[in-house]
Amino acid sequence: MWFGAPVMLKKLKKFDDGGRALREEANIWFSLRHPHIVSLFGACITSYPLFVCELVDGDKLEDCKNASKKQLWGYLFDAAIGLQGLHFLNVVHGDLKCDNIMVTADGRAKLIDFGLSCIQSWGGEKPRGAIQWKAPEWLAGDGPTFESDIYGFGMCIIQAITGSYPWGRMMDTVVSKLVSEGNLPKRKPGCFSDRQWELVERMCHKNPSTRPTIDSVVCELGEIFRMNTSDNVVYDSEQLTSADQRQ
Repeated sequence: MWFGAPVMLKKLKKFDDGGRALREEANIWFSLRHPHIVSLFGACITSYPLFVCELVDGDKLEDCKNASKKQLWGYLFDAAIGLQGLHFLNVVHGDLKCDNIMVTADGRAKLIDFGLSCIQSWGGEKPRGAIQWKAPEWLAGDGPTFESDIYGFGMCIIQAITGSYPWGRMMDTVVSKLVSEGNLPKRKPGCFSDRQWELVERMCHKNPSTRPTIDSVVCELGEIFRMNTSDNVVYDSEQLTSADQRQ
């Protein structure tokens, strides 16, 4: 417990720089107070380095197999708003996949495990073939960027809506070759409308400069979510666009 609130302790890697890297990454996380990003409450950088973070009562997005399409698009909309908050503060997530998106018991999605090289694991097994969410330029050695986050989030859309890994059970070497050549997973019949799939195609374009910004993705996902939602839905007032965040 942390001042009466349930928390999770995350074991950290040890650095040989006197804790400087941990302080820097903790300061980044402390600054990210956002309804769709898991909060950091405290950190220890001494003999047993750890982070004290919000305990999310819910499931990973990849485990929401029984959710309706409307719910799934709502979770993706939430996650996009969280990613928008990261990018607004010049933070790259760097590890977007559906097991790094938590869905709370009250149906709100939150991002976890972003840009924190010191975190060893969020528990459980790593998904098979994590390379499936990586952009072609990252596979070529360029590393994570805002644009590669957009690509990874596009793959999260495929994973969430189809209920399976973007490239299925393909071997990493095969996936890497296909991605490097600019290929996308095949569109599954009945899973996406033309508009929805066109968004995925733009987000996962081989050329990073051609991909939409997170602001554009949030706007588009908002429209898609509303098209899958009845007119009497009350929208969460905490779901902010970047324009709202700047005010």
